[in-house]
Amino acid sequence: MHGARRLPTATEFFYKLVRLNMRTFRLWCSFVAVSTCLVSGSVASACSRGPFSEVRFASLTYFIAVPLAQTIDAGPNRRGLQRPSRLRGQVVRLERAGGGNAEQLLRAARTRRNKVLLVPFNDAPDCSPVAWDYSGEPYWDPGRRGFFVALLRPEQEWVEHLPTFDVQPAFMEPYPYAWFFREGYHGTKLAGPSDLSVDQYWTLYEALPEYDELKKDPVTALRPINRWRETHPDWARRYPATMILPLIPWSRGNTPGPLPPEKLRPITPDN
Repeated sequence: MHGARRLPTATEFFYKLVRLNMRTFRLWCSFVAVSTCLVSGSVASACSRGPFSEVRFASLTYFIAVPLAQTIDAGPNRRGLQRPSRLRGQVVRLERAGGGNAEQLLRAARTRRNKVLLVPFNDAPDCSPVAWDYSGEPYWDPGRRGFFVALLRPEQEWVEHLPTFDVQPAFMEPYPYAWFFREGYHGTKLAGPSDLSVDQYWTLYEALPEYDELKKDPVTALRPINRWRETHPDWARRYPATMILPLIPWSRGNTPGPLPPEKLRPITPDN
C-alpha cells in the first residue's frame, strides 16, 4: 500500500520482537523446544527460514505478477491453525511464470484475463501455517510488481475458477519488497537501483539448481548457475546475488527449504 501501512500480523510482530539475531534466535529455539516438550512430551524446533532459497523445487511455481486491490473469500480455513475460520485471497495479474505447473497456470490464466489468486499464510513457531487475518486491506501493495514463489493448488481447489496459490510464508514474498526485506532481517534490504531488478532476479532464480537434480547429478545441475555467473558478472556482484551465490555449494543432502549455512554440509560431485 502507498500511504497507510498495513499493521503487522502476529507472526511479523514475532520477527520484529526477536529481531532474528542468531544468539536471540537460538535462545528462542531452546525456549520453544523446552515448552513443547513440557506440553506434549516431544521436542520440536522453532521455524527457521533463510531469506532466499539457493535451489529450486519442482513442486513450486515462480512468477512475476502485479497485485491488485481486489480480495475475495477463499473458503473455510482447513490448514494449520483454525483462526481465522475463513481464508482471504488477493487477486494479482500474472505476467510470466516458470517452474512446476507453469504451463497449466499460463494456459488457465489466459482465459481469465491473466488473473490468479494468492492466499497468504504465515508461520507459527513450528512452521505450521497461520492464515492471514484479513482486516479490510490487501496483503500486498496494489500495483507493485514483484517476483513470487508459491504452491499452485489442484484445479478442483481453485477459488472462483481462478488459478489459486497458497503462499507461505507470505511475509517473505515477493522480491523485492516483501515485509521481511523491508524490515531488513537476516541482512536483507529493499532493493534499490544498484541491485537486481525483478527481471534480473528472474534470470538468477531460473538458473538455480533444481533440488532433486542437484542430489542426482550435481555437475549437470550446477551448469546453468555457473553459466549465469559467467554471462552476468556485473549482476553476480549485486544484491541479492551476493547473498544467494555463496550458499549454492552448501545445498545438497538436506531437507527441502532454505536453511542457515551452519546447518548444511559442502557439496562436491563425489559426495
